[in-house]
Amino acid sequence: MHFVDKYEHISKAFIDIISHKWSRIQVGGKDHKWSFVRDGDEKGTVECMVDGSAGKENLTASLKCGLKDLLGMSSRSNKC
Repeated sequence: MHFVDKYEHISKAFIDIISHKWSRIQVGGKDHKWSFVRDGDEKGTVECMVDGSAGKENLTASLKCGLKDLLGMSSRSNKC
């Protein structure tokens, strides 16, 4: 809401954030302080839209959160 509320020439703002999964690398059975490895392809996603086109006193916002590229597997067999 900051940009739409503060700047007169901006009436809408869109923000997309993607978060990748990282895990510390194990060295000698312990987590390394500074080294990481990508741990899977899934990504956390956030999409935000702020609309001030109806006036600065009538700001609206929408927020969507989710996962992308998540790979899942079931190891349990279903017997009918």
